[in-house]
Amino acid sequence: VYYSTFQNEVSFERNQELASLIIYYINSAGSLISVIIVGIILNDTRNWFEKKVAEQYEQINEKNQRIYDSLLYAKRVQTAILPPNKLLENNVNDFFIVNQPKEIVSGDFYWFEQKDDWVFCAIADGTDNGVPGAMVSILAHTALTRCVDEYGLTDPHDILEKMDRLLEETVRFSDINLKDMLGLGVCAYQLSTGWLKFSGARNSL
Repeated sequence: VYYSTFQNEVSFERNQELASLIIYYINSAGSLISVIIVGIILNDTRNWFEKKVAEQYEQINEKNQRIYDSLLYAKRVQTAILPPNKLLENNVNDFFIVNQPKEIVSGDFYWFEQKDDWVFCAIADGTDNGVPGAMVSILAHTALTRCVDEYGLTDPHDILEKMDRLLEETVRFSDINLKDMLGLGVCAYQLSTGWLKFSGARNSL
């Protein structure tokens, strides 16, 4: 009876050890599976995040390229309104031009016009650079040309006053004050007499 009881106790202890061992491996396997699942989730999250970052980067590059292309085309438009060197060579014996915009487009420009016995030139200094300044420069250039060709003005002071009124008329539906965005100096030279006249607005001689 004692031997039978001892065998039962040994068998019970072995069963307990086996059960503990099984529970241990089950727990270990569960922890390993949990770690694997968490790793998969983290890896998928990282891949998703990297994909989104790459997509955003590509979108930003595309937008920047479109903006850059638009600015380059705007520069072509702005350059097209500047007087050609041939026109200057026909009226001025010795000259040079330095035109280096701070950005791709600029609010600074030069203007040259000849009508009858008069030669006109102007240097404009835009207070704003970039696109706003470039838009103002085109408006101002057009207004200067109208003052001479359309209204027949020859005195620089009269040209500046008329240009000011033309610019105000152009933006009459808004509260924008273009006067604060542009400094301008205008010269008028009469070929027959050799008289040179100058007038400036926020741009002294």
